[in-house]
Parts: sequence; C-alpha cells; structure tokens
Amino acid sequence: MGKLSRNKGNTFERKVAKMILAVVPGRFTTKDCYRTPLSGGHPIADSGDLVISERLQKKFPYVTECKHYRNWSAAELLPPSLRVQQWVEQARKAAEQTSSLRHIRPWLLIMRGNFTQEYCVFGWHPGTPPDVFPYVQAVRVDVGVTYAMRLSDFLCWQYRQKGRKVSV
Repeated sequence: MGKLSRNKGNTFERKVAKMILAVVPGRFTTKDCYRTPLSGGHPIADSGDLVISERLQKKFPYVTECKHYRNWSAAELLPPSLRVQQWVEQARKAAEQTSSLRHIRPWLLIMRGNFTQEYCVFGWHPGTPPDVFPYVQAVRVDVGVTYAMRLSDFLCWQYRQKGRKVSV
C-alpha cells in the first residue's frame, strides 16, 4: 500500500472517530474514540480500526473497521462484491477477538469511495432494536442476517432511541 493510500485510510478513520464522538450522547473526548495505532497491529490496542474506551463502549459497543477505496461504490452492496464479503469477514473476526463470553461486541464495517457517502454494514446482534428496518438500504449482504445503510442514517437511528435528534 502506498503512502497516499495509507494517509487516506488514516484520515478516514479519524473522520469516522469524530463522527461517532459528535453523535453519541455524553461527554466523550478524543481519548474515548481514536484510530488504532499502527492500523490495528498494536498489541495492546483493540481489534478493529478504532479504539473505543470502555466508557464509550456502553453507548457505542461496535468493533469498527473502516475502508476508504478510490473505486468503491454503494453498488457493491447488492449483490455484495467479493471485497465487501472479505471486509465483512474481517470485521466479524475483529469483533470475535475483542468479545468475551460475558460481553459480546457487535461489528460495524464503514466504507466509502472517492466522492461517495459513507455506508456501513453491520450484523444483527441481541441489542439491535427492531425499528432498524425503515432505515435499511439493503438486507442480507451475505448468508447471515446483515444490514447495510448510510452511515449518517445508522448514527441517527442509534441515538434517536435516547430521545436525542442527531444530524451528521
């Protein structure tokens, strides 16, 4: 991976971290959500592209993978392209690594291409509220129960539950 590609990915991870901090209710700082040092290769950091503090995990429990590729488009969601399927598998594995028997963390894959909106893919988990369906852009990205939607819709849906109106 070239330096420009790596910088674009790092910038995207920082942008996603800021978006999360902007919408989650509470007093959270950049110490609660930031990009994983060394792109997930740091031995003491979380799996996934973002480190989420234990305090923030109570409101945003997702293990997050971020992908920003020049030629990615939302058309790759239906039917799912091979690389989207591979990214979903990567996100699932990252969530499995950070989950314990008592605390299962759901996964969240966030993607965008050049000049496109951010989209996310996430799997159903016990905490998924049933009112997700009005916001869903695509269902069943793979053989499991997986949803895809614009990231801004996902964040609004997540935190409107708490009586807070969110704009991203």
